[in-house]
Amino acid sequence: MKEKIRVLYKRPGKVLTETEIPNELEWLQGAVEGYIEAVPLRPDLAMIVNEEGKLHEMEHNFWINLGGYRDEILGPALFVGVDGEDFDDCPVDKEGLLDFLLEMEAQMGGG
Repeated sequence: MKEKIRVLYKRPGKVLTETEIPNELEWLQGAVEGYIEAVPLRPDLAMIVNEEGKLHEMEHNFWINLGGYRDEILGPALFVGVDGEDFDDCPVDKEGLLDFLLEMEAQMGGG
């Protein structure tokens, strides 16, 4: 497991940023402001969100299509790479992630 990982970080009302953080549970929880939930987007890419974001009525961040339905992401979100059971460097850059999310949206028929 890598000590530090490159992530893409999206906070409500802010632009997507690239940063490097320690690959530790406390850092991941701090970034999403609570318990983490890892949502697989593809085999090498996951989105980490606050598991209780909706329960706590966190601020709207963005919409995403997951598993055939549109879901509202509340609170901060991290995009990370996946290597087996470990988190790794995000396999895409900002532009690549935005293209991937737009492609997911297009597959659902737009927004």
